[in-house]
Amino acid sequence: MEASNINALIVDDESQIATLLSDYLHTKGANTSVAKDGVDALRQLDSSKFDLVITDFNMPVMDGLELIKKIRAADSYKGIKIILTTGRANGSDFIEALSLSDELIYKPFNLKNLGNIIKLLR
Repeated sequence: MEASNINALIVDDESQIATLLSDYLHTKGANTSVAKDGVDALRQLDSSKFDLVITDFNMPVMDGLELIKKIRAADSYKGIKIILTTGRANGSDFIEALSLSDELIYKPFNLKNLGNIIKLLR
């Protein structure tokens, strides 16, 4: 799997997970940035161009659902692929986030599967 020429933003309040994802994608040739929550992610989306956002569902300040809604609503973010990650999910908020995402990965996840998903999204 080649992720070269992909600019990916990883959004997760758990720094270990964000670092793991960033390092993995970086080894595949992607350019990566990390955001700690949805507010931080929007700041970065406004200042750089991203092809892919990998976001956690449960985060403080601005959760994954609110972030995904803002990405989908803005013309300036058109074309960005979104992968939703979660360790536990239920309820209507999760269903809505899932419907607005391109893919879902449950935690703990297999990095090889992540690579395959990114390949399919291209």
